[in-house]
Amino acid sequence: MVASRTVKLKFEEYTGEISPFVNWAAELCNPNCDDVFHSWISGSSKTGVAKGGIWKCSGLWDAFEQYQWPAQDPLDRKRISMFEETSLCLTSMGAQLSARIERPASGSVLEAVDNVLSWGGVQRYKKVASTLRNSEWSNEKRAEYLSLAARQLKNEMRNISGSASITVGDEELPLQIDSGTTKIFSLLVPGFIIYDSRVAAAIGLLAVRWMQATGGAEIPEPLRFSWHIGSSKVYSIRNPNRLLTSEKNVFPRAHSGDTESKLQKRLAENIKASWLCDELLRVAVEKFPSSGFATLDKNIRARALESALFMIGYSIFQEI
Repeated sequence: MVASRTVKLKFEEYTGEISPFVNWAAELCNPNCDDVFHSWISGSSKTGVAKGGIWKCSGLWDAFEQYQWPAQDPLDRKRISMFEETSLCLTSMGAQLSARIERPASGSVLEAVDNVLSWGGVQRYKKVASTLRNSEWSNEKRAEYLSLAARQLKNEMRNISGSASITVGDEELPLQIDSGTTKIFSLLVPGFIIYDSRVAAAIGLLAVRWMQATGGAEIPEPLRFSWHIGSSKVYSIRNPNRLLTSEKNVFPRAHSGDTESKLQKRLAENIKASWLCDELLRVAVEKFPSSGFATLDKNIRARALESALFMIGYSIFQEI
């Protein structure tokens, strides 16, 4: 397994390293792509596709246009699925969360947190966002934790320092990054994408396809994102190493845990994935200035690209 590089990095450094990959991937943002780029067979109606049905896309823009995440809006209890209604739901939850962080007396911060986790389908997992959901915390402490975490993440988005802890009062606490908190922090930190097993798998798939298309011998280290198991049912279909002919794994497996080093790696990968999306969108908009992602409001472009990766990453091995 390839170990991750030290988690200290600047945006300009990283985007410079991945420039060839980004230029290649930007072509997949062309709305006029015709060939099938990727496909998978749905294993559950929860994907938005009937079980056994075939989902396929011609590129990243096409994947975005087919985004589906069947869920219930926790605030108005309406059923939602498509990107526009999901985006409105996230905006509303983000506003509620921010208001309660700023004024804890206005309502339960934990309730606002649980709304996000409920929408994301991870509320039932006790280990997810466990630090933040500590039942012994007061509403004020939870608000302070989130406020300080958001402030630190905004700084990390400019320059990864490797710090994965924050101090609340006189207590040093882990800056926990997992499938739940990545959703929460994405609502508080501009440009911070939701980074989960599907998005990680999609980036791995893109890296492999780029290497194959350009005749590369190996995946460059900056693109060796960890692959995440997700649930036991998706253990193998989100492992990008299975797409490689080499028997040697080059994408490290992500391990859960709250040790400082594991939190640092998860945080760094979330930020690098955010940087990758930011740079990819910049190049894509330059290449296709009057179509595709360029037609979207700047404030939702990152969310749109994240959604495209989410759909592609449902399964990267179970192709037709």
